[in-house]
Amino acid sequence: MKRYSVWVWALVLGAAAVGIANEGVVMANQNKAGVGNSNDNEQPLSSAAYRDGLYLGKRAAERGDSVHVATGRWARESDRVLFASGYDQAFREVAGRNQNVDAEKANVAAYRDGLYLGKLDSERGDDPHVAVGRWSNASHRTAFAEGYSEGYTGGDTARTAQNKLRLAQNIR
Repeated sequence: MKRYSVWVWALVLGAAAVGIANEGVVMANQNKAGVGNSNDNEQPLSSAAYRDGLYLGKRAAERGDSVHVATGRWARESDRVLFASGYDQAFREVAGRNQNVDAEKANVAAYRDGLYLGKLDSERGDDPHVAVGRWSNASHRTAFAEGYSEGYTGGDTARTAQNKLRLAQNIR
């Protein structure tokens, strides 16, 4: 009985060794023939390195990170080139879209800042003072001035209404 199990294990190990050796021969033949290499004229989208570069480039641009192409994750030079090109392409596309969004956000932020400060100055009874120097871009300064003007006018109206209400309460 023991001899039978030893022979079974020997047969299983021998079959596994033959399978591993056969796989190595097939891979070597494919590399010699150029099958599966990224150097041929296939679309780069079929390459895992290129898709990995697209993914990581997109993620980095969405997080606002600076460009950092870590090609060391790929062993072959052709994969490194594909990774870098995918990363660069995705980063540029997403960063280009983000610049437009960031510009709009900055305009909105400048407007809201002006709205808040205008209302605050009005409620305190301060004279209007549009301090646009805190914004470096001309469009941001314009948005801040518009917000300040609207906030000061709105706050002044609210203050006038509050004063009338207080005056009416004092008369009673």
